[in-house]
Amino acid sequence: AHNYWISRVCFRPKGDEIFTASDKTAKLWDLQGNCLTVFTGHNDSVNSVSFSPTGDAIATASSDKTAKLWDLLGKCRVTFTGHNDWVISVSFSPTGDTIATASQDGTAKLWDLQGNLLADFSGYKGNLLKGEADFVKLKSPIYSICFSRDGKFLITGSQDGKVRFWPI
Repeated sequence: AHNYWISRVCFRPKGDEIFTASDKTAKLWDLQGNCLTVFTGHNDSVNSVSFSPTGDAIATASSDKTAKLWDLLGKCRVTFTGHNDWVISVSFSPTGDTIATASQDGTAKLWDLQGNLLADFSGYKGNLLKGEADFVKLKSPIYSICFSRDGKFLITGSQDGKVRFWPI
């Protein structure tokens, strides 16, 4: 399969194929174990994979500090740059028109499918009554990200053991 441990796996929405992340590649497989497409182009380990809701596009997140949007034939459509450390998780919105990334750098980012940064989630408005600063910058790596079912929130899971809900 891969030359390194497999960090993520996901089903295509139709359930007829799976997508795996590992070494510097991601791979698309049929359910009989035949490799259909190898996605090459990252310069470091691929940490996360995600299918678009329609199953016609794939996103990857990598330790090379980028995420990529691919067609099913393995052609890179867009490279998302802007994180300062490993990109650990990637997720499509329920409508498939945006992608969210989470990084070791303690930020989550929201992108359109052309690679434009729409929002950068790096901290939150502090509670002055609790003695917090006006803006509290996150210091903990974010390991997981997903959209709420209605697409109105991003949900992140961090190394500090906290789950955060971010209004979009």
